[in-house]
Amino acid sequence: MIFLATGIRGNGLDALEGCAPDMRYSFYISGAAEVSGASSVSNGAGTIVSCDIKDAARVRQRLKTVDGESVTFGGSASDLNIIVKKFSADIIRREDIGGILIYYCFSPALGNGLNLDGAEINMQLAYSNGRVTAGTPLILGSY
Repeated sequence: MIFLATGIRGNGLDALEGCAPDMRYSFYISGAAEVSGASSVSNGAGTIVSCDIKDAARVRQRLKTVDGESVTFGGSASDLNIIVKKFSADIIRREDIGGILIYYCFSPALGNGLNLDGAEINMQLAYSNGRVTAGTPLILGSY
């Protein structure tokens, strides 16, 4: 992964823009939404709105509420530690479940989180089969 972005722009994962050419951004919302330049998949209870990371800020502005966000790209397990460092995050827990490496973290650069066994987390990272996924407060889609 090549980091070109510097600093945290707001309270999202879009600070990772420029890290990988195949980066995709997803927003998890309650209800339905259609946004030009983004794809939407709904299951009746919620919708995943996905776009290229370069369009993430524009798409976010057009959504009423966002329950979670994630970004995914081709990478390696070492990218999880790079993301932790970039967001000045503390790793609360590490797991390896069936070959999927998962970090649960807290970053002061991101918004409020969730309680996980008495500790607040607001970022989840996963690596599997050459794909890296970062989500806030959790990865709500697949990884």
